[in-house]
Order: sequence, then C-alpha cells, then structure tokens
Amino acid sequence: MMKIIVMCLIPTFLILPSVILRFSSVEPFHRGYFCEDTSIKYPYVEQQTVPAYLCLVTWTILCLVHFSIAYVTHKSKKMLFAALYKLILGFSLCMFITDVSKYSLGRLRPYFLAVCNPNLEEVCYQIEDSYIEVEDSDYSYTEIHHPKYVIENNTCTGNEDLMKEARLSFVSGHSSISFYIAMFLIIFMKEYIHKKLWRTMLQFTHIILAYWISITRINDYMHHPEDVIMGSIIGIACAYIIMFMEEYSVPKVEKQKDNPESFEMTVK
Repeated sequence: MMKIIVMCLIPTFLILPSVILRFSSVEPFHRGYFCEDTSIKYPYVEQQTVPAYLCLVTWTILCLVHFSIAYVTHKSKKMLFAALYKLILGFSLCMFITDVSKYSLGRLRPYFLAVCNPNLEEVCYQIEDSYIEVEDSDYSYTEIHHPKYVIENNTCTGNEDLMKEARLSFVSGHSSISFYIAMFLIIFMKEYIHKKLWRTMLQFTHIILAYWISITRINDYMHHPEDVIMGSIIGIACAYIIMFMEEYSVPKVEKQKDNPESFEMTVK
C-alpha cells in the first residue's frame, strides 16, 4: 500500500512546480535586451499553427489508440496500468524540466519587441552630447545615439500577460512533450505490437508528427531554433529514462500460449 502511495506521489510532486509556475503570479527571470537585436524583432502571430491545447489533444488521442491496441492484443490490465503510469510519470518529469528551464532562464521569444513595444528614444539608446568642427564656423552641436542594453523594469508598454509569455522561449514545451510522447509510443510499440510493417510505419509517422509540430514553433516565431532542438533532446531523454527504469519497467508479455497472462519484468 505504501509503495502505491509513493508511486502516485512522485508524478504529483514533479508536476506541481509546473502548475504553480503556470497558474500563479510568479514571473520568469527578467532578461535584458538590445532594441536592435534582430532575433527578437519578429512579428507576433496570434493564430498559431498548433496551439498548446491541440498539441495535447493530438498526443492524448494517439496514446489512447495505442493503449487500446495493446490491451486488445494482450488482454492485460496490469500491462496497461504500468504503461499508463510510466507515461504520466515521464510527462510530469518532462514538464518539470521544461517549465523550470523556462522560468529560470527567461529567454526572450522571437516576437518579444513586438509585444514589448518600448519607447525607442527614451529606453533603447544612450544619448551622448558631442561637438564637431565645421568649416568656416566654430563647433557644431550634435547628439550621438548609442544602443544600450536595457535592463530596467517597466520599459515595456504591452500587455502584461503577453509580456510574461514572451519571456518563456527556452525550452520549447511543444517540442519536449511531442518528442517525449512520440519516443514513448515508439518504444511501447516495439514491445507490444509485433507486426513489423505496421509498427515501423507508425513509428515513422510519430517521429514526423513530432518534428512537424516542432518546426511550426519556429515558423510561428514562438521559439528560436535552439529552443526547439533542446526541447526535442529533453523529450527523447525523458522517454528513455522512464521506459528503461528498472524498478518500474513495463512488463513484457511472455510468449507462452498456455499462460498468456504471465509477465516477466525486463530491462532492455
């Protein structure tokens, strides 16, 4: 009983920081910026190709399909619950790493300046008085505008909620979650779907889907390329860590006709 309670508490504690960060007034790290930085001067796209809710719904449906296939094939609730637990545990771990990275680093999204909308004259430049010598005259007065690194608070005039979201670029949550679930299902299929042709086609499709979702984040100016790459790496790493944990390994069905409900715990 105690072991079951501990197993349930682990993913709860892992997902708790993400819930607190996302649904509280906690602000991400406020990183400074140069107004002439072209990497954060892209337009803000309101209609995203793959919104967060659509990403989660898509992968949830795929997980349900695969779990249904596995259950119909092997008729084992034990196998199904073990796989579901590992999916939730890995998802919690992936979200924990992703959101802690986002709020700790506070990297600016490519559209940051579009929603920040700072006063260019007052905020972005350091004005220096200067005199230059002009022919047939004394000295002429001029002003030199030097770009400065803006670190002061309250320099943006945009919406506060948009500003908070604009500081959460690294790493890409779409990429980390997509590649985590894709790799989880790929490994899951390798263990429980034995028709090689169908399994290979499904595995390839899942990788392409995760890759496409990640690419849309760059096309929509929501993330820098390195945000997406690192998110993908985190997702893949979480999938391998969870799927190959020795203590809570998904049981592999023994291929014995006379005892189809027996299992052995294996670690690849």
